[in-house]
Amino acid sequence: MRRGVALYPLTPTILPVVMHWGQLQPDYRLASLLAPSGFSVAGHDAGHMLHLPDTGIRVDDRIDSRPEAWDILLAVETAEDNEGICEERLELVRWALSHEKHVHYIGRSPDSVPDGLRELAGEYEGRVRITTLWTKREDLYPKEKLHRFQVPLVLVGGLIEEADVFAMLVKLYARLVQDGERPLVVTKQPIGGLLGFASIEPALCALSVDEAEKIERINVLLKDLETREQPSIILLEAPDAVMKYNNYLTNGFGIRTYMLAQAAEPDAFLCCIPSELGEMPFVEEISRDFSLRLGVGIDAVHVSNAVIDGVDSRQERKLYLTHTTLEDIDGRIRQQREAYPELIYQHHRWGIRFDFCVERTGMLAVFSIAILRLGKIKASKSNMALGVVSHQVERSWILMHKAHGW
Repeated sequence: MRRGVALYPLTPTILPVVMHWGQLQPDYRLASLLAPSGFSVAGHDAGHMLHLPDTGIRVDDRIDSRPEAWDILLAVETAEDNEGICEERLELVRWALSHEKHVHYIGRSPDSVPDGLRELAGEYEGRVRITTLWTKREDLYPKEKLHRFQVPLVLVGGLIEEADVFAMLVKLYARLVQDGERPLVVTKQPIGGLLGFASIEPALCALSVDEAEKIERINVLLKDLETREQPSIILLEAPDAVMKYNNYLTNGFGIRTYMLAQAAEPDAFLCCIPSELGEMPFVEEISRDFSLRLGVGIDAVHVSNAVIDGVDSRQERKLYLTHTTLEDIDGRIRQQREAYPELIYQHHRWGIRFDFCVERTGMLAVFSIAILRLGKIKASKSNMALGVVSHQVERSWILMHKAHGW
């Protein structure tokens, strides 16, 4: 029997998991959903947070709104964490434990778990479970040469990390599971640990190791995951934004994504971009750049309804976002289709022509079929003489799209 849980906090990163909860989470039944104070979504449908269609899941305004509906508080670290969220999360843990509830705390790593939470775990022994997305590993020794991979590697990244990157990763994962596949997902989001996702952070965060060896360690880690998990496809969340946004918001220059691409050259790239940058000539230009820098051009585009509202040029260099409606996104896509029809046609990959349709509701289905066919071709080529897979294939990137409700 699935146990009822209250989930905190509802943030943009957590929302896609909430939307696919019934399909992806067999252990817990989502009974209560709690947003951080100040998010102004309490009493509304969860989709209201990002101007998305209704999900059928209402956000509760207080942890004690319906305490009889759940017996476990699921407290998760998120990409949106700040001092206020961290303090509120710990206060909710205290409330739950004082009211005879259990707590499952999901952190990024052992070092990220707050001391206050560990003290509560000792005080309420047996009622606090702590898990983390990743732990340190000392066995990631580089080999004589980089490993090759037998299954397709699909990179999912964005020009800014807030442009639905994790949402599209979850959406594609859910689609592949629905199709009976065995996808392995590599992410940096702690909530991924609840879904059985993996992380390359043990390699990226290794101390006293230079960047070259980190690349080799990422390769070893991913090959170990491929060998142990035997997936049919590997989905890779870009560990940072895939390129510099401007001289104020450098996004780390996309260095981590470059390191990942060197360790495991992607076979396909789903690129997420904010709506105002969703113009075909621009995407075509950056696709050529990615082909050279990452070894893969853009194969599919997700146009996010995230709108860049400003950049704080002070020390924090913070990006301010708002969200437009899906109807607005549809209108922008139609304009691009009419203005550049010659750029939206077919995609040539491994000598096979895939006809990608631009319908909001159909792109991921077509994309998932395409990459699975790509996997069969890659597997057959890897069994040829010397096991060499040629990457000299014709590319032409394809489409504008906003997947329906993610």
